[in-house]
Amino acid sequence: MSGEVMLVKGLYTHGVVFSKNHPLTFLGTYEENSQVRIEIDQDGHRLYDDIHQVSNQGKLYAKTIKLKASYKEVAVKVTTKNTTESFVGYVGEVYLGAGQSNMAYALKYDNHFDEILAQENLLKGIKCFSVADSLIENDVIKRPLEPLSDFIKHATWIDSSNPSFSDYSGLLIMLGLLHQKIKDYPIGLIDVSVPGCSIEGFLPIETIENNPTIKSYLEENGFLKYPLSTINDYTVASGIYNEKIAPIIGFPIDQFLWYQGEHHVGTNREYDYYKEALKRLIESYRVLYQQKVPVILIYINQTYYPQDDNYSVSRINLAIQDNQNIEDEIYAIPTYDVIPTWKNSHTKGIENPIHPTNKFYIANRIHQVIHKQSSPVLVTEVRVLTHAIEITFDQRLKQDKGLVEGFTIAGDDHIYQPAEAQLINQNTIILSSRFVDHPVYFTYAFQLDNHSFTLKSTKGMPLPILHSDEDLSRGRYYAYYGYEHFSHLDYFETAFDPLYGTPRIKPLLFLGELHHNRDLKIIKGKHHIQIHYQASAQRDYKERFGVSLDLSKTGFQLMFSSFKKIELKSTFESKDEVAFLGLLFKDVRNQVWLVKPTSHNKVDNEEVYELDLCEISYADLNKETIELSKYNQIKQMELVFEASDNAVIELVSMIHHL
Repeated sequence: MSGEVMLVKGLYTHGVVFSKNHPLTFLGTYEENSQVRIEIDQDGHRLYDDIHQVSNQGKLYAKTIKLKASYKEVAVKVTTKNTTESFVGYVGEVYLGAGQSNMAYALKYDNHFDEILAQENLLKGIKCFSVADSLIENDVIKRPLEPLSDFIKHATWIDSSNPSFSDYSGLLIMLGLLHQKIKDYPIGLIDVSVPGCSIEGFLPIETIENNPTIKSYLEENGFLKYPLSTINDYTVASGIYNEKIAPIIGFPIDQFLWYQGEHHVGTNREYDYYKEALKRLIESYRVLYQQKVPVILIYINQTYYPQDDNYSVSRINLAIQDNQNIEDEIYAIPTYDVIPTWKNSHTKGIENPIHPTNKFYIANRIHQVIHKQSSPVLVTEVRVLTHAIEITFDQRLKQDKGLVEGFTIAGDDHIYQPAEAQLINQNTIILSSRFVDHPVYFTYAFQLDNHSFTLKSTKGMPLPILHSDEDLSRGRYYAYYGYEHFSHLDYFETAFDPLYGTPRIKPLLFLGELHHNRDLKIIKGKHHIQIHYQASAQRDYKERFGVSLDLSKTGFQLMFSSFKKIELKSTFESKDEVAFLGLLFKDVRNQVWLVKPTSHNKVDNEEVYELDLCEISYADLNKETIELSKYNQIKQMELVFEASDNAVIELVSMIHHL
């Protein structure tokens, strides 16, 4: 190592932020067994001046003094017999952010971009450091096979005066902004995220080699082949760790934030692997850093992936949730309850449904947990009763609106039904269903589209995803409707598919449980869908109820301008008249719209309705007497019926016409 004299490239440059909770620490690569002098000044006073020994491997690891957090500049000079390095830094808090593209997603694409840039005084206290990909040959990114002691490329700390500030992680900057509102000292943000990456890229190779669960999974899936390759397909074992984490091991941090998992959505096998890999990642980093750094784990967005089997994303979020340990300062942050947006005036054609542009609420929840203003909700007790399940939580709960939705229960047959949930004593939920005599298992929010589930703590933290059944292939979700007996060309909707990045043709999806009515039961046959409406008591008035249609697994609203009309065929069985009132839905601005049937005919015992999508107007809604408050949870589309007695409605077909 003779002749190389340097601190870690870029890390020790003007604007660096040191942790107020630890001694100022210096890392570098120097001549073996040499000596390094470190001088620290503040306000014209010499606070520290001492000599540190470089190891016989040429490594400098020097702890100096602990200083109070402030905006006062700290002048540092590091000298050897031949060289001098000088820079000015600050003392505050340091957050390390890691993960995939949602951690890396630039501030300039966020819905709050303009609002954030306007807060210039607060932004001045945010210092950002990003570790770029270093090994690029012929446009191919590669990863080193051994841990590096230094960065290959030189980087610097930047602030809001730098033009590239808006390219930095939006989530981290928003978190820094919230920090600045309550703290009178700087915050340093270090981003080591890699879009599209896998978790094994962040694991030290020793962790992989010494863990049978992790190693066997990677070998079975071809992600751990010997000799190891440097070519980056985002799954190079330990590659990201070697390049971006290893050089700063020992530089004290105050929070470790992890926002990753999209790469791993899949089966129960992926759940087992990801749960174990995440656990070992946290353990290994704490050992290497020699500090019990608090950890924030962020749920990935509940959106569609091509390999989805209805529960794939929920499994990853459950693996994240299962790693939470409040006593050990590991916190999981749910994100499923807020409808994601993908497009705004800043995205300019780069929209992708796996990249929400509204992440400020995530930053706010993280901020509240870090500063003890809120905490994740915990289950303290589960009691399986004769005809119900009782779940007690550690905090008082509140339901924002309407019924408590999102719970399902099942008996020993593992057949799940939407549960009727009652909130009692502000912290206990009683679950039951007329279709499950002896419930044993339960789930909460364990499905793809669960944005309507609004049960939260009184401080605004959503309940965690819950699943008490060991078999994570079980649950209650949507089923394809029409797939078996309609061609895709006649019966389809256009949606964005992240796998291909282009519109794909998909069959229409029927979703009976998204906005469940406790009086409804959905029976799905191969060639039909039956809606059984069971009146809880004889009524002398007609009650309106709805069943949901999921027209896009991606979160995009259907572009109605692409279609001319919808044709619905159904049959009704009831002692009293059953009426089809129309199609109710919310647009991306959360406005509620209604499409009424423009024609109604009876053909061969089938009720045939046509809805002219060109006639949609907000004004129509004001003329309708539907109690809209009952349907204010609608996120996509809902067929609305009216009946006063028990009824069976069979949907024969529903076809969109261009």
